[in-house]
Amino acid sequence: MQISITDNVALKPSHVRSLCRKGISVEYYESIPENKEELISRLKNAQIGVFDLVSKIDKEVIDVCSKLKCLITSSTGFHNIDVEYARKRGIAVCNCPGVFSQSVAEFVFSMVISLCRNTKQIAELAQAGVWAFNLFCGTEIKGKTFGVIGAGNIGSRVIKIGQGLGMEILAHTAHPSKERANELRLESFVSLDQLLRKSDFVSVHIPLNSSTRLLIDQSKLNLMKHSAIFINTSQHEIVDMDYLYKMLLTEMIGGVGLDTIRIHPRDYKKSPIYLWGIMNMPNAIVTSDIAWYTKEGLERLAEMVLKNIFGYIKGKPINLVS
Repeated sequence: MQISITDNVALKPSHVRSLCRKGISVEYYESIPENKEELISRLKNAQIGVFDLVSKIDKEVIDVCSKLKCLITSSTGFHNIDVEYARKRGIAVCNCPGVFSQSVAEFVFSMVISLCRNTKQIAELAQAGVWAFNLFCGTEIKGKTFGVIGAGNIGSRVIKIGQGLGMEILAHTAHPSKERANELRLESFVSLDQLLRKSDFVSVHIPLNSSTRLLIDQSKLNLMKHSAIFINTSQHEIVDMDYLYKMLLTEMIGGVGLDTIRIHPRDYKKSPIYLWGIMNMPNAIVTSDIAWYTKEGLERLAEMVLKNIFGYIKGKPINLVS
């Protein structure tokens, strides 16, 4: 069984050595592929391919890399893979659900608190020697209403943290049930419109697919309070980003936190978020897809990728994408 680990995001040399000691043939690369051609060259001899979310496994890659039998993305999301075509070719597709749920949930609140307390501006002025207390009176989050869109692994943890901070939680999910609401200590789930109208904070935790693309469009964004803070650590395509930028410019929204730039580091400045200039706005925090990146999360990721590898080799693949 030939395995190609196309980058060093999930697995490190120590993991590769452990695979080799078990008699597994491994090709290992210590950088993300620069382009599709380089990705293909790394996968063309492999039966199992391991890769990061920025690597796009489309029809062309699958056709050229004809030896592939199993695709393992070192991420929870799998929109980087043409899953339907892979299935037609008899290729198993595995992801790593839940490994970064706590990491991302905690990062959401780092953004919320930073925006409420103007941390970005205060730090910049302090560095310049300016101590202007009267310019930056912050806002406490206790007692405020927090709207969580999506109640999966990450959304449920966001809900629990918000509850622990004394916030009133509103949650919306595509699959509401009384049992799930009870599990999360919620009276019930609410409609998306109700959540957007009533929330002081809104955080998005849903996958990108045909039904969620531009789910939060101009009409939905207009429902929000002008003082609301909007956080998105999912995909930017879920939101009408052009209109969100206009809302920031015209103070139709209190603040924005985005960790949605999932693009090869080389092409960072080609990202729509970069080109819109949102990251230059004083009431916006934009980070480079870093919410997941913690020591503990990486340990969980490596463990799950290895389980995916051994599961497939043993003929019992796990974490198959449905």
